[in-house]
Amino acid sequence: MSAKSALPRTRSLLAAGAAALIAIGGLTACGEEEPTREKNSSSQQDGAKKDAPKEDNNKQMAPGDTASYKNGLKITVSKATAYTPGEFSAGHKSGNKAYTVTISLENTGEKDINAVLVDVNARAGDEGKKADKIFDSENEAENTFDGELLPGKKATATYAFSAPADAKHLDVEVGYFDFSTKAAHWKLPL
Repeated sequence: MSAKSALPRTRSLLAAGAAALIAIGGLTACGEEEPTREKNSSSQQDGAKKDAPKEDNNKQMAPGDTASYKNGLKITVSKATAYTPGEFSAGHKSGNKAYTVTISLENTGEKDINAVLVDVNARAGDEGKKADKIFDSENEAENTFDGELLPGKKATATYAFSAPADAKHLDVEVGYFDFSTKAAHWKLPL
């Protein structure tokens, strides 16, 4: 077989492989588990706040609410707290305001959970502008989880975000990349 005749066959095989990956990804996405919401007693009491999300508000949770998954992973996001980034921090934009959020993980399941697979992102305000992460070791803004979370154990990390000064809320998304769970969302008043 000449190199010229092998080229269309190679392209066909690559196209078939890509189609298979897309199909597998589509099947995985169809079977993703939605998180179950557990309301924190303090978020129930704060339910009267005008900025607190409602049950039907795109499934967003309030500060202190917990997202629970069948594998035993529980994720809780605190309220957003204004803070001043340290002298050697990175990621804070001039003119923006800085906020920290505490995220807690708990493994109530029977198997280890790889905390490295937890991903946290945020958008700010009605326009949904990306809120950049502020890396600030001086103020213990780690912006990451690491290691294995054993059954019955908890892990907590502080995330810092730079949001436009006029933003009234921070939408925080916490996902767990195990290809079977959907990300959970919190709406945090600023």
